[in-house]
Amino acid sequence: MSETIIPPKNMFLVRFIAFTFGIIFRLYFRMRYKLGMDFGKKDRPAIIVFNHTSHLDPLLIALCLGVKYAKDIVPFGKKELFQGGLMTWIVRGLGGFPVDRDTLDVSAARAIMTILKEGGTILLAPEGTRSLTGEVQPFNNGFIKMAMKAKALILPVGIKGAYEALPKGVSIPRPYKIAVNFGDFIDLSSQPRSADIDALAEAVRQTIIRLKG
Repeated sequence: MSETIIPPKNMFLVRFIAFTFGIIFRLYFRMRYKLGMDFGKKDRPAIIVFNHTSHLDPLLIALCLGVKYAKDIVPFGKKELFQGGLMTWIVRGLGGFPVDRDTLDVSAARAIMTILKEGGTILLAPEGTRSLTGEVQPFNNGFIKMAMKAKALILPVGIKGAYEALPKGVSIPRPYKIAVNFGDFIDLSSQPRSADIDALAEAVRQTIIRLKG
């Protein structure tokens, strides 16, 4: 049996961050969230997709799901975050997976497919980078192809307020109210191989826009 590719997590660090930031986010950002599904009932790998406007986004999603489920999520980060220092220790402790943005389509796709086949959960921003306006940008359809190939579920998440709290270029978060809304799982297993991939990606994008409110 081949060795797993899913990075190990420092569970002490995971629980410490969940507890500490959970309190901070609820007080400072007045964070609220709504779950539209029972994450524990999924019987297949999952790709969590969200609108990306802030560095806060992945942490917001993980905090809302809680340690019980967030511990199984594999976050991806640019390789520069893994070059040493405190941030590297934190990212690795959280089970982060380094990605070279110069070869993102190849390296990330291979890693994602392997992790999904091992039953892991992937956190993915189909926009590719943070929105500079707060509006949901066009989606890359790669996550649809991966979901269909790996027979994975798609979980759409809409985040509102993170752009106002910590947009790109701002280093100190602002105390802006944040809401995180989870949709229902999307199952593409019944889609034919000839399905319009772009149309499916756009449908997920529209779902996230509605969840964002």
